[in-house]
Amino acid sequence: MASSNQLNETLFLVRSICRTLRRQMKGKVSESPMFEVIRQTVRQNKITDQRICRAPNELRYLGQSYRTYLDSGEKYRQLLAKYYGKSERSVDETAKMMGFKLPERFNH
Repeated sequence: MASSNQLNETLFLVRSICRTLRRQMKGKVSESPMFEVIRQTVRQNKITDQRICRAPNELRYLGQSYRTYLDSGEKYRQLLAKYYGKSERSVDETAKMMGFKLPERFNH
């Protein structure tokens, strides 16, 4: 049988992926094709008395990679929404957006 620690890690990872999917999707996560793929992958790699998965950490690595992919996509969309300009920005606006302070201009 699989150790309870390994089962807890897998459960935590699957829940984490589902939370990320919930933030990105509309509707029920359990009805999405992505969730079905996750469910099937977990079931295929389940450690039992009769069968041991190919590598003990393979499922964890796959889940972490998938979660990183989802998180990165979400961050990309947030950055795109924040910094993608609808029109040209002035130098002052760009400096403020990036956290810089321009020196004051002197009119002669």
